[in-house]
Amino acid sequence: MPFTPMTGTGAVITLATVAFEVADASIKLERESIECTPLSFFYKAYLAGRINGTMSLNCYLSAASGESSAQANFLSQVALGTTVAFTYSDANGANTYSGDCLITTYTQTTKGDSAEMVAIELQISGIVAA
Repeated sequence: MPFTPMTGTGAVITLATVAFEVADASIKLERESIECTPLSFFYKAYLAGRINGTMSLNCYLSAASGESSAQANFLSQVALGTTVAFTYSDANGANTYSGDCLITTYTQTTKGDSAEMVAIELQISGIVAA
């Protein structure tokens, strides 16, 4: 079977109703481990704990997608601690993740000779559907 590498170009994150084109992304899911070793055991024993997820994204800003109103909405949701729906889809749609998240960081960056970018950090809340 030949190997076909996937490209990140064309990945999209939708937060509430606003879609952003993703420049780069990192999705991290991890599970707690809870030690449950009796004192008489020589080796440690563990139970699987809860799953935690975070996402870090750098996205391109578009003049056509209502970014300023989106930023105001996201900042107010962060302040209120409410969740927002997200859907992340890679370039060819082979990997799609969706669920609810808290937007923990929303930073807009502007350079004179580059595209405007926004860095978004998300704390996933609840189940992630793949």
